[in-house]
Amino acid sequence: MDSILCIYPLNDWQNSTIHLPKFQYDTIQANSLSELDAQLKQHYIFAILLCGFFQLPEDAGKISRICSYFPKIPCIIYGKVDDQSYYFQLAKIGIKDFVSYGDQDSLLEKLNELKDRSSFRIDLSDFNIEKNQYTQFWSRKFLNFIIEDKKFLKYNSVGPIASHLGTTTANLDMAFKKDCWLSPKQLLICLRNYYAAYLLDKTKLTCQEIAVRCGYANQFDFFKSFKNKTGLTAIHFRRNSSFQNYPSLILSKMKKKT
Repeated sequence: MDSILCIYPLNDWQNSTIHLPKFQYDTIQANSLSELDAQLKQHYIFAILLCGFFQLPEDAGKISRICSYFPKIPCIIYGKVDDQSYYFQLAKIGIKDFVSYGDQDSLLEKLNELKDRSSFRIDLSDFNIEKNQYTQFWSRKFLNFIIEDKKFLKYNSVGPIASHLGTTTANLDMAFKKDCWLSPKQLLICLRNYYAAYLLDKTKLTCQEIAVRCGYANQFDFFKSFKNKTGLTAIHFRRNSSFQNYPSLILSKMKKKT
């Protein structure tokens, strides 16, 4: 799922000489809360760009409603104001990311920072797994293969991966015993649920849709696997946690078992 910027015009911004810079990522436009809600079910939106020629006090109320309706999505305000006290009004409702019209460098810098922060990346060190020159040859080959293009979502067992790499599951298991506290099979499941945690946190996809995207036969298999690895139900995780917390949940659960 690619990261997308949602442009949300608060008013007739195209007729108020508000010109947006060229973005290096895909964009969509939503003109109402219902449109934005519908887009969230299809895309991962990393930020909402509210743009226009802002007027007090009605626009402050609109912005407040949007930000409270989508609390997990950062909102950036970009446009012109008719009154400098508008900045104070925005601060009162908790909006700090206001970029004055014309300061495109600051806008792009802020958006790039948000996109980078929210992108799904796997850092094996978060799971206490080190991949370096001392890592066993087959462990390194396996790790490189499953992380590339999220191949951990495409394989439900280690056997086909071992065959593709030109080795056996026994060789992979032996290498992992020296390098990793997880078996190859456990790591596949762990990373699959890591991506599920990301989708739970960052999208409005249903649990059934997430289960399918993460390679599970149905949502019940997904629920069982996710709770087994994290100690939390998928619903509880969506409401109370974030995907950045997933590695610590995994490590904590494993410590309780030992």
